[in-house]
Amino acid sequence: MLVAVPFNKTSLAGGSQFKGTFLMSPRGDIIKRIKEFQHGRPGDLHKPQLPALHLHCPSARKPMREIKEPDWKVLRRVHPLALERFCERVLGEMDRVSRDGATSYHARYLQIFRILQQRDREMARLFDNPRRSHALTMLAQIRSHGLLTEDEFSSLSPETRGAIQMLLGAG
Repeated sequence: MLVAVPFNKTSLAGGSQFKGTFLMSPRGDIIKRIKEFQHGRPGDLHKPQLPALHLHCPSARKPMREIKEPDWKVLRRVHPLALERFCERVLGEMDRVSRDGATSYHARYLQIFRILQQRDREMARLFDNPRRSHALTMLAQIRSHGLLTEDEFSSLSPETRGAIQMLLGAG
């Protein structure tokens, strides 16, 4: 399901404005800008009104779907590092389960199997298909899982850091 999202925000850098209506996926990715969008009129039973979601976009120049080249290079550099941290965390979790002598071997096996299935889906959501169009969402998700160090985060541009904090609800 796609949602029409009107944007109207003054840039954090000051001055310029970012306005328009965009199609947004459930993950929060901006799909494309819409020139005109019909919300439906009150009382029109055939075209129900869509709720107006007002999101703040820290970037006045580009939609949130693409990041600047230096930030893209940071993502390409930290992506494998964050993946290693994720895998280390999962293996540690599985190791703790395997060493739990209070449960049977079979129960531990089943628990490890469930952990592996769940973490595999999580890993796919976090790391699969790194594209510039999903870079901000990917960086925000990696950050929310604690897989991005402060040094790595501070190497991003202020605009991208602001967008990530906005996506995480901390901005």
